[in-house]
Amino acid sequence: PGPATRSGGRGYSALLNVVDAKHGPLDASTTLVFRTVLANILGAFPMMFLPATSNSSSGRDFTDIRNGAIDVVLKLLEAFTAAEATGAHIVEATVTLLQHLCMRVPDKAELRHGACHAIVTILLSMQAQAVQRFVGFIDKYARNQKPAFRMFAVELAEKLLTSKVVGDDKEMKLISATGISSLVTLIVQRCADKSVTVRANAVGAVASILEALLQIDEKSEFRAAIGKILFGQHQVQPEADNAGMMSPPAPRQQQPAAASAANSFLTMIRRRISDEKANVRKAALQVLEMIGRSRFEG
Repeated sequence: PGPATRSGGRGYSALLNVVDAKHGPLDASTTLVFRTVLANILGAFPMMFLPATSNSSSGRDFTDIRNGAIDVVLKLLEAFTAAEATGAHIVEATVTLLQHLCMRVPDKAELRHGACHAIVTILLSMQAQAVQRFVGFIDKYARNQKPAFRMFAVELAEKLLTSKVVGDDKEMKLISATGISSLVTLIVQRCADKSVTVRANAVGAVASILEALLQIDEKSEFRAAIGKILFGQHQVQPEADNAGMMSPPAPRQQQPAAASAANSFLTMIRRRISDEKANVRKAALQVLEMIGRSRFEG
């Protein structure tokens, strides 16, 4: 390991020792530790964790530092959540940390992907109640005026839905059926986003989710839940206050009532196939390919 990694390892060991009742109130010490963790996950590395010649540190060193920051959070969760007196506080602080990561997500793709990995890794180590709470936050976050935030919401939702932990069919214990519905609906709605980048990423996320479902037993409850949302009665109905949504086309005259689901998932995909942007059209074709391979009933 490089000097940055060794320095980071020692720093993280010290941070774990800071969160202790003998050093004062746990809320104050946890806040202090999570501020450092936040910076290291986002790539804004404090100098105390880097050698004097920090510009010589490799990308691998930075990845190791980020992973070390994630490990600090996981160890704190493991150490304190079992205790009734401290568990609620640590969980609350961790959820707040994840929300701050979303609000400060970097523009650089590599750092953004790293932040997404950190959030999903930490979140899936938490209890279902905390996960469901964060899913609710993502749902609101996806309606932010900033396209970068909406795109990150899509990335988070995709990673959560394609995670091996979630898709392992543990009776959907980590993410409830309601949570799954919220995440899938979020992604499908963003397929009609005004931002080309958000729109392309959302359509691509649908393709990735369908491809991931190919690896799951056809009798899986998780697979059935997503299939029901996409191919059942689910409709993409952008709310009036949804930021960045494209205006739906005017309905055709004399359109049969049964075919009036102008905003249905399949109708939306057909629209994306004729999208003005090539990357969106390409992603939509990938969705159609995955639909053909998925063999969902109905």
